[in-house]
Amino acid sequence: MNPWLLDVMSTESAASAVRPQAPVLVPLLPRTPACAIAADTALRPELDEKACRRQADLLTERQKRLRAQQPRARAVLPVSALRCRVGEPG
Repeated sequence: MNPWLLDVMSTESAASAVRPQAPVLVPLLPRTPACAIAADTALRPELDEKACRRQADLLTERQKRLRAQQPRARAVLPVSALRCRVGEPG
């Protein structure tokens, strides 16, 4: 795990509100594991399948921790994120 991600998770664990945003795609925290894997595969070709799966598992763990805390969550989704197809159809 990247050291900066430990800092992010530490900050998230103390948060009362979370507001993820991304300029083009769905922000990381609201992504499903399948969406996260597809995005990593398309945008981070240096990652192999196992690394993409680890990233998705880490995302799932972050989501579980946040759900347990029940912070207010608000995500800003650009129109491009709703129209952009990442990964295989289906």
